[in-house]
Amino acid sequence: MKTIKSFLLASVLFVAALTAFTSCDVNTTTVMFDEDNNLNSARDTVYSVLGIINKLEMLADQTVLLGEVRGDLVTTALEFNEGADFTALGKLANFEQGDDTTYNKYSNYYAVINNCNYFISRADEDLMNHQQSIFLKEIAVIKAYRAWTYLQLAKIYGTVPFYTEPLLSYSDIQAVANDPTNRKGMKDICSWLIEDLKPYVEVGTPSYSSFTYGDNVTIDSRLFFFPIRLVLGDLYLWKGTYTSDADDYAKAAQYYRDYLYENEKMASSSFAIKYTTDQFMSINYNNWARQFSQVSNADRIAVIPMALKASYGRTSLLHSIFRTNLVSSPLLDDLSDSTYYCYASNTTEFSLIRDSVYTNAWYNYTYTPGEVAYTTGDLRLNGSCMSNLSGTKGGRIITKQNASNPHVTIYRTGIVYYRLAEAINRAGFPITAFNMLKYGLSTGNLIKYDQNGEYARLKASGYTFFDLGDNQNIGLHAKGCGNAEMDELHYSFPTIKAITPTISDSVDAVENLICNEDAFESAFEGQRFFDLMRMSIRRNDPSFLASRIARRNHPNASESEIKATALYQKLLNTTNWFLPMIDK
Repeated sequence: MKTIKSFLLASVLFVAALTAFTSCDVNTTTVMFDEDNNLNSARDTVYSVLGIINKLEMLADQTVLLGEVRGDLVTTALEFNEGADFTALGKLANFEQGDDTTYNKYSNYYAVINNCNYFISRADEDLMNHQQSIFLKEIAVIKAYRAWTYLQLAKIYGTVPFYTEPLLSYSDIQAVANDPTNRKGMKDICSWLIEDLKPYVEVGTPSYSSFTYGDNVTIDSRLFFFPIRLVLGDLYLWKGTYTSDADDYAKAAQYYRDYLYENEKMASSSFAIKYTTDQFMSINYNNWARQFSQVSNADRIAVIPMALKASYGRTSLLHSIFRTNLVSSPLLDDLSDSTYYCYASNTTEFSLIRDSVYTNAWYNYTYTPGEVAYTTGDLRLNGSCMSNLSGTKGGRIITKQNASNPHVTIYRTGIVYYRLAEAINRAGFPITAFNMLKYGLSTGNLIKYDQNGEYARLKASGYTFFDLGDNQNIGLHAKGCGNAEMDELHYSFPTIKAITPTISDSVDAVENLICNEDAFESAFEGQRFFDLMRMSIRRNDPSFLASRIARRNHPNASESEIKATALYQKLLNTTNWFLPMIDK
């Protein structure tokens, strides 16, 4: 049994500096790689990977905060209470970070990349032991780490220095920093990394047993590795955002589907959150809330492992930050208030029904056999937050980041399904994407709810991203809204206002639904700002992002009032979506 603390031992091989790419003088105290240190034994494989995981730990918290604090689902506690003291989080939330490097440490990302480059350049893929390649699995894992890290850099900073050889000297650093031809944007980064990863799709992952991250608390090391198919899905999803090529989206969907299908990852009802009875009086959390406190659960796919306390290694501050410095935004509560929970009753009885999951108002309701009853609110919000004392919208204490589960989640089944729906929709199949939300993705549902011959187009596409067999997938909307498949009053394929709607109109309308659903599924996990960015870029409409973020504390403001805000005007300039690459 190993401990998280043992990651530090890997620095024997990985003593690279946190290299910074600026035109300033290089810090001469920086320690670089040993140029003569080659990797030539099986023992090297374990310590090499653990050394890179140690570097990943350094960027875990900031990646989540950069993706969530700048979105529309959280607000800083001070801001919610109308405080005037803008801390680093407040500056970040209002895109006023300037030269504040509290959460702007791009050198952490390049520390991972340079270590990955070093391993890949020194590991011999052809070195065999008992007719098996010693380094093949580790090379695949480390290439996935490098690709994921470059993707984060491109999302956060835009055009960035891109290099695939290790920087072994100060002159190497300066050469990369000062050469504008070494810089790449998202589309070029994705294209290069896709070709780099594709040969390793079928390579398995290593197994390093379990690690202790607290007193007799362990984690399976298989959770440390980012599945190549999911990284490829993300790369194609972002590439398609810039190319507008439906084939890129179809390939993204195919990689997502193949991972889910081959690993039997389903959109399971066991992760839905429901009322215990048709009276809407108490909530059965099932595994929705518990999955965020449990290290091992069927929904979690990959994590950056963190220690439970400092004596075991690097700890995460996310639990503390989300419980004390951040609260849910009024916009998120308003979005939930406008969402309907559906219950298909099978009995006749007289009940008390709460008219909102945010108030204590109740009213009488009489069921009849087979009747569909409704109340408001997506219950996933309740499973991620505690109600505030005032009863007003917003300001809820966030509980999704859990102290007993300190690891930072990178991939989770529930979120992968939303990306699959997004990719299928943008590939030109909005009805199928909507059916995923309402009924669940299965061959039977595709046939049963086929419209306009879309199923025939799917079969003729040459892809199988729609085929998850006759499984037990539920509609993604049903994870927090009850019997979504029965809701014909509030949840149906969106009506397009245009007299002659096009596929493009339908795709945008379905994507709006996916955007709302994703808010409840992935809130507080560090995805939201980048999801809004992706949808805005592909629409060539900065206002899509700007209006949502400017409205996070003012959900009931008029459109003209939102457009008059400084934040809205700032976010119309897409340059302000990216952090400056500064170094202190």
